[in-house]
Amino acid sequence: MKLNPDCIRAILLCLEENQGMVSERVQHIMLHCMPDLGFSQEDMIYSTIKMIERGLIEGKARYSFGGAAYEIADITLAGHEFLANIHNEQNWNKTKEVAAKVGAPRSLSILTAAAEGVTKGILKTVLDMGNY
Repeated sequence: MKLNPDCIRAILLCLEENQGMVSERVQHIMLHCMPDLGFSQEDMIYSTIKMIERGLIEGKARYSFGGAAYEIADITLAGHEFLANIHNEQNWNKTKEVAAKVGAPRSLSILTAAAEGVTKGILKTVLDMGNY
């Protein structure tokens, strides 16, 4: 299965938007917003598993008899930092462009590094122009 970067971003945005729905550190927000994101169930669970493996979110995701089962405790600090760098649509598109140029458009480690690089590049431009 191929990693879907847009699905990863959508899940993180969904989690951020629904952070107040925590019950005993387990969020079942996937039931609230994930069906509306337009991604296949396979994309969503695969992306969730890979974000857990990468340390962007805490939780569990697995296939069950009735479909996918998600238990997401929280977005980690690394997840918040990645999301902050890609929250802006233009930054996200530039991040994907950079990852594609280095030949790794689906690599989560390259996407996180590219996102940080894009944001730092924008910061440098702002600081150099004195627009702060």
